[in-house]
Amino acid sequence: ASANQDANGYGKFEYPVPDGYYALCSKNLAEFDPPDVDDPSKHFQVDTFKATSGGGDAAVFDGNSALQPDMIIVKSKTTAYWWQVHDSSRGPTAGAIYPNTNGAESSSEIDSFDSDGWQGDAGNDAIHDTDDTILTYGWKANGGTTSSNSDGAITSTVQANTTAGFSIVEYTGNSNNPSSFGHGLGVKPEFYIIRQRDGNAWKIYHSHSATDPEDHVLEFNANARENNTIWNDTGPTSSVINFTDHGAVNQSSTAYIAYCWASVKGYSQMGRLMGTGGYSETARNNASVFCGFRPAMVWYKNVESGSSHWLWWHDKWNDIYGRLPDQYYTSIINSNGANYTGFNASFTNSGFRIWDSEASVGADGDEYIYAAWAAQPFV
Repeated sequence: ASANQDANGYGKFEYPVPDGYYALCSKNLAEFDPPDVDDPSKHFQVDTFKATSGGGDAAVFDGNSALQPDMIIVKSKTTAYWWQVHDSSRGPTAGAIYPNTNGAESSSEIDSFDSDGWQGDAGNDAIHDTDDTILTYGWKANGGTTSSNSDGAITSTVQANTTAGFSIVEYTGNSNNPSSFGHGLGVKPEFYIIRQRDGNAWKIYHSHSATDPEDHVLEFNANARENNTIWNDTGPTSSVINFTDHGAVNQSSTAYIAYCWASVKGYSQMGRLMGTGGYSETARNNASVFCGFRPAMVWYKNVESGSSHWLWWHDKWNDIYGRLPDQYYTSIINSNGANYTGFNASFTNSGFRIWDSEASVGADGDEYIYAAWAAQPFV
């Protein structure tokens, strides 16, 4: 090779580079198609820590940037406790919301959301059993600062991070059909989960759950069911989420919480793929997904099989030769989340791959949805 470079000054080519042609390298990719989020750690992180005697442990989100979370999901990897969801809109002492069907907000609290993580409450045994390994995810919204939103028929209370496509929404049902609430994202949300704070199952919308997702509803223990009694056969807009008077999302004088996400280039992606039957030495046909980033976490679900688990993979487990041999899965509603070491997948610098043919992961011809958040942009 000689010293010939492209117009941007990259490469060492034997012959002059023709006009309009550029070296295929990360610097050129970043220049021509930069990510919308340069540092994903400002908006989402995963942490694990070892619980200590007496509780009061702290989770630390100290990635490339320190992260003050506004929504956390936390779970003992060691002991079979339920997942807990906390957020700064309800406040740290509001109590956990659980993924099981009928559980209301509990007395299990955290003490605070901090500038680089969160502080656990000593009385919350589910995240403080001595020597348990605790896993936690954290998303940034607006630092706990909320605002009133009157875009929908119901006035909602919103804190939104429009840069990262995430908002937390509180509202009180009115039992009107149709009805709606404002979500504050400024773009159409592609994935949202809604929960009655004193019970009932989570109701889930994913823009790729079907060709007509506004006519389908997901739960954490079910496939995408055709059901227009939830979303009123009407998808979200850039300002509101639409629904009916179904009690799971809109019962009069009842408090609800919603977590809403939209795809952001280089940071998050919601999508759909078809299973290929896994990988074998003869077939070599494992499904591969391009996200435009190396994931920190992927949520994944077979939408054709109600018995298939929601799978949550993240980048804090042991990674050997590109595989994730200790993936995490939970059937969030039907169990309290035992660990499982099957369901092979791997993260790549630009997305993830499916290696398994099991129905929850890669059955040939089955359709799957996913939501992924970045550890590092591809460029």
